[in-house]
Amino acid sequence: MRPIELSVDIDLPADRVWAGLVDWPSHAAWMPLTKVEVVGGGAGRGEGERIIGWTGFRPLAIADRMTITAWDPPRRLDVVKTGRMLKGTAWFEVQPLGADRSRVRWCEALVPPFGAPGRLLTPFLSIGTRVVIGLALRRFARYAVRAEAQG
Repeated sequence: MRPIELSVDIDLPADRVWAGLVDWPSHAAWMPLTKVEVVGGGAGRGEGERIIGWTGFRPLAIADRMTITAWDPPRRLDVVKTGRMLKGTAWFEVQPLGADRSRVRWCEALVPPFGAPGRLLTPFLSIGTRVVIGLALRRFARYAVRAEAQG
């Protein structure tokens, strides 16, 4: 599947945007139907650290297992996805657009599940991924500004 990349501009400095993106428990507030937890005893803040995003309702939730492969705060985070259903790579990048404005770019390059038969699902997976990332970015922008205003 071709990589899907979307972005959103946020009226906050890059370091504040980064802090919100890597606050894993806060993902439940802006990522549709998802809760993220850190696994393996680390803090989820460096290369080799592992996180799991649970999407949906347990016990039927899909586990998005990720290992951080690049950690460059407050600029970029890369992960490899190693779950049974969700495999591939993803990254997000925070670009300063001045002192008080930033752009978040998010890219997902997923491998369709189920091998050759799963490739038939690629158009649907692409559309779904684009919709979810777009919604998540818009929700994150609102969440980050609101959280900053509340202190």
